Amino acid sequence: MLLLLTLCNTNGLTQKISGQWRGNFNEMSNADATEYVLEIEIKGEKLEGSSITYFTLRGKKYYTMCSVTGSYDPNTKTIIAKETSKIKANTPEWFRDCFQTHTLTYFKKGNEEKLSGTWKSSKKEENCGRGTTLLTRKMLIKSSATSSVAKEQPKAAPNTQPEKTSAAIEKNQKIIPAETGNDEKQNATEVPKKINAISLLEKRNNKVFDTIYIQDNQVEISLFDNGEIDGDVITLIFNGEIILSKQILSEKPIELKISPEKGKQNLLIMYAETQGKVPPNTAIMRAKSGNNYYKIFLSADDKENAGVILKFKE
Repeated sequence: MLLLLTLCNTNGLTQKISGQWRGNFNEMSNADATEYVLEIEIKGEKLEGSSITYFTLRGKKYYTMCSVTGSYDPNTKTIIAKETSKIKANTPEWFRDCFQTHTLTYFKKGNEEKLSGTWKSSKKEENCGRGTTLLTRKMLIKSSATSSVAKEQPKAAPNTQPEKTSAAIEKNQKIIPAETGNDEKQNATEVPKKINAISLLEKRNNKVFDTIYIQDNQVEISLFDNGEIDGDVITLIFNGEIILSKQILSEKPIELKISPEKGKQNLLIMYAETQGKVPPNTAIMRAKSGNNYYKIFLSADDKENAGVILKFKE
């Protein structure tokens, strides 16, 4: 019985640490703090996820998104998060990337949660310094491997009608994207969704980030901002039809259910309407099909859409 209780407590803490953390790191020789976002998922003693570093050069704000792997020690409540490769960035060509390894310990006091510790260069030859890191929890995201997606709904983007959009999806009605400042067009139903989606897709290239092999006729999808909450607005297109129009990405997930078709490659597209203060639009997509859970990092801008293929297992 004691062993069982210990395992339950360990699994519960793993779920708590998994999720999105925000804060900053400092270099020992420099008092200025650098903004840092860490999105992690822990399975047993293994850790994986991504990081985003925001910084300013010559008055312009830049970002670098990296893949992260590492480990978790349940006895000391300590994680080692090592940046291994660059996913995407808007840095100048001359800028040199320097991957970091953060060793952080979990603390909780009342409602306050934090990851606190130190960082150093992931590679000795890079020698990009060392310092301290402090991250706090803005929102606790339940681990997709062990729990269902939270049921909180995002705030609607200005001049959109999310209630009507959701109802239209459920009834399979035809809708068109809402246009700012024109209420009549928001309520229009005469124009098929597919025509409008095609007009959007023709403007940009589609990049497929992953392929999901599904089991059920219905898949639960949730999307939330993976970086700075800066006003990113997206439209979702599924198999050529708009299913969600001009919604703001935030730390609260956008949730919906989609019905893929058997015998085809079902394509879900995230289209960037606006890119907020810091381009591009970066998001985490969580998908649930049967007992399987998936997590995919998406990135879209004014030249490229982010796509995910959904296929039934043969």
